[in-house]
Amino acid sequence: MSDRLQKRGKVYHCWFYDKNGVQIKRSTKCTDRRAAEEVLRQFERAITGAPGAAAHQTTATLESALSNLVNMGCGDLSPATVSMYLQKSGHLVRLLGALPFPPPLTDVQEYINTRKNEGAHLETIRKELVTLRRALILANIEPHGHVPQFKVRYVPRDTYLTLDEFQRLISTLEPLRQMWVILAVFTGGRDSEIDALAWEHIDWGQKTILLPGTKTNKSRRRIPLHPVLAEYLSASRQKSGVIVGEWGNVWRGLQSACARVGIDKHITPNDLRRTFASWLKQKGVDSYHVAQLLGHSTSRMVELVYGKIDQPTLKRAMDQLPGGDKFCTKYVLDSAAPVSSVSPVSRSENVQPAETLVSTVLGGGIEPPTRGFSVRLKPRLKLRSVK
Repeated sequence: MSDRLQKRGKVYHCWFYDKNGVQIKRSTKCTDRRAAEEVLRQFERAITGAPGAAAHQTTATLESALSNLVNMGCGDLSPATVSMYLQKSGHLVRLLGALPFPPPLTDVQEYINTRKNEGAHLETIRKELVTLRRALILANIEPHGHVPQFKVRYVPRDTYLTLDEFQRLISTLEPLRQMWVILAVFTGGRDSEIDALAWEHIDWGQKTILLPGTKTNKSRRRIPLHPVLAEYLSASRQKSGVIVGEWGNVWRGLQSACARVGIDKHITPNDLRRTFASWLKQKGVDSYHVAQLLGHSTSRMVELVYGKIDQPTLKRAMDQLPGGDKFCTKYVLDSAAPVSSVSPVSRSENVQPAETLVSTVLGGGIEPPTRGFSVRLKPRLKLRSVK
């Protein structure tokens, strides 16, 4: 079959003979060789009238269904998402490829158990099942009877760099990698967006930078160019070309750099994106504005995943309560009858007179509502302000 397949650019083309011996040439529309071979077989079955020859007939194996998904069913998705489907397909073919297609529900459940025993993360298994479900739908097969429900409680990472850690990290990197990290932290870009950034994306006059939006079309965005980033980039300013290019082993590179300067965190490119969002949130920037800078249509991901709040920020929030951090010095206990001197009483004894205590409550109490109205109580505690 290899002599009847020819690759033109990224797509495989094939040829075959009809019933009259006339040679026919067609494009398989596949970039994967195995998928192209399956398409060629379908063309030949259609010519001979063999079973399964109809154009709408589903593919005969799990492997071919997954190949069709990757090569023909992901035209509206980003390269990163297609790569994810391709990666997850490997485990599906490894464990289910020898079984009938579509796989029975019991076999898929056994697949889940096997992947758990192999130590696969639950979120990884969920994505593998999503891949299988999408391949079934593309093959016009209802996935409900083949893929069991598999819900995973999502626990987002909360790792980001402090300013001190960021400065230590870039101090140990070579200039090109240093620029990569600074771009990531001061734009909030995805790693694929940082790889694709070009000098043409910078408008020096308007002081803006265009993020390519490699995940979805809506994620393409133009954001202000931060002064720190502008000053750093101006030293290497060029007219055209990529700014830093692809950092192929970025995960390993970041981990090694962190270890060299004593940062006890497993930093990933997405953690640099989280650093950008967290620094903004810790300065009080609205979540929706942060979402726009990140390329999200809503603030949900900022609040769930990216915008991490530190203790100083929480302390500033607590200080917004009435009186702030000086509240406790404004109202004190009556020195004549401190709380510690009040002896406990039994339920049968009378409560100590109200005048012996003072309260930190700003107003008189209100009894809980009874039959639609509230009754004002005589204050039990007397408020005294320190002058």
